[in-house]
Amino acid sequence: SQRPIKCYLSTMNLPADPIERAFQLARSGRFSALGDVKTRLKSEGYSVATVESQSLAKQLRDLIKRSYVPHA
Repeated sequence: SQRPIKCYLSTMNLPADPIERAFQLARSGRFSALGDVKTRLKSEGYSVATVESQSLAKQLRDLIKRSYVPHA
């Protein structure tokens, strides 16, 4: 039987820009709402403060709406 692989994230392994990561997540098609993207960012060790501006939030919501693929 295979043992699960443990994965530990550190800030040294994160892409430099949390905004870039937010856009990666938004365009991934896995998230239906901005709150879900923020939750994922937090779980990966990012601060969501940088994605709180209204204009950025609107861009992310629009991208999420275009990219989201509901699970079958």
